[in-house]
Amino acid sequence: MASIPRYLIDHHTTRLGLMVVAFVGVGIVAIWHWRLLDSDSRQRMPKMVGRLGGWLAAGLTITALWQISTHGIIIWPLWLSQAALSGLLLHVVTLLWQRA
Repeated sequence: MASIPRYLIDHHTTRLGLMVVAFVGVGIVAIWHWRLLDSDSRQRMPKMVGRLGGWLAAGLTITALWQISTHGIIIWPLWLSQAALSGLLLHVVTLLWQRA
């Protein structure tokens, strides 16, 4: 989702179309998996989504600082997609560290 502005600005309609199809597919699988969860797992989901939001905010900050230090400016479409990726990676790494 965070890469959509980059594809809209650069007029990459084929990539944008593929991304929309992938988004619909992931949405269907996510709903299917949600229905398979037990009630205890469903109750933990709001906390996990909150953690993901926090790490996405951290990714926005870290990526903004990185772009300012390397380019001197923030290129917002690039910043948004890279920040979403770094926030997601931070979320996954911290989850794996908790299990270890």
